[in-house]
Amino acid sequence: MAEGFSHAATVPRSPNPPLRRLSAEGFRTIEAWLRREALRLRRSQPLSAVCLIQSVCIDGTDLPAWSRRDPRNPSWGLSDPEAQVGRGRRRSFFLGYKSHCSGDWNSEMPTAYLVAPANENEKRHFKEVASEAKERFPNARWHVADNQYSSKRLRKYIEEQLKGRPVIPRRRDEKRGAGDLYVDRRFRCREDRRMCGLYGRRTASERMNSRTERLMSRNTLRGLGRVRGDVGVALTPMLLVAAASYRHGRPELVRSMEHYASY
Repeated sequence: MAEGFSHAATVPRSPNPPLRRLSAEGFRTIEAWLRREALRLRRSQPLSAVCLIQSVCIDGTDLPAWSRRDPRNPSWGLSDPEAQVGRGRRRSFFLGYKSHCSGDWNSEMPTAYLVAPANENEKRHFKEVASEAKERFPNARWHVADNQYSSKRLRKYIEEQLKGRPVIPRRRDEKRGAGDLYVDRRFRCREDRRMCGLYGRRTASERMNSRTERLMSRNTLRGLGRVRGDVGVALTPMLLVAAASYRHGRPELVRSMEHYASY
């Protein structure tokens, strides 16, 4: 027996209960509360817009899987069978998931998000993300998205079910009518100037997705549920910084965690 120790010595118990791992739904609950808190505090800022979100931008981002392809079936992952092969940036293919996120183009804060396997088409999840954003923010009128979301069915859904206006350019292979929005080969918006101005605001969702990717770094989780929870963890600091910035009367720090940390 070592000197100074005895069998009777015990480690004192901590008064705090043991920590439990939050599920994806738990993070979604926290994220929803932080969003409401940030927008509630935003009302008291005289230099900010009134807290009536009238437009949402929807975009997707690639989340590569922490796995290699299954040699027996290369369409899914070997150690992560829920990850699927889908089309990514620059018309390339990758194994993993996609995060579909909508955000307010003024504050660049997320309003709703969804994670799905990479092989599922973006249009398949547009309704769920857009309807969730509309439910949380009934004043949302303009729904801005890339031409990859362009379809007659989605335009009809936005106009009839969401009571909004779609700002989605036509694809090159679609038939265009007079005044229909489209993007030329030089990536310039054409036709209605006002609608082109609204379409230009979609870059807010791209910046928001870029912050999410930077916070997530390289995905090392396997399984759709865990990746969905990881996206929720990445969105939480964005909303925390937004709420704290408005509470301290510094709305200019909302979009940059680096500037807030050095404040």
